[in-house]
Amino acid sequence: MGYTHYYTIHNTDSVEWQTAWSQLVADAQRIVNVSGISLAGPGREEHSRPIINEEDGIMLNGVGQDGHEPLCIDKHGVANFGFIKTARKPYDAVAACILLRAWVLAPNCIEVEYGERYIETVRE
Repeated sequence: MGYTHYYTIHNTDSVEWQTAWSQLVADAQRIVNVSGISLAGPGREEHSRPIINEEDGIMLNGVGQDGHEPLCIDKHGVANFGFIKTARKPYDAVAACILLRAWVLAPNCIEVEYGERYIETVRE
């Protein structure tokens, strides 16, 4: 299976999600900007940049060998598979923060299950 975060986004037509979406996009950009982690678009190519805008959504990955599977969320919910395997690579922290921010902004619209590292940290 690998180290995986699962997420389900529902009620995307709700006022809660529609209101949260623009804030989530803005906050995702802030998270990326302050992370200090090299990030790429969904394909991991070094020259690509993360996609973060209201129209196309949030799509990012680590760069090259520091990437694994992309985080993909759009206004209509999950733009990919509803999970992200990060293999504990550095971009995992960015992906986890964005998922957490989505939950904070729209808790009735997103369910998130983090890999065991985050669960252990919360329990301590």
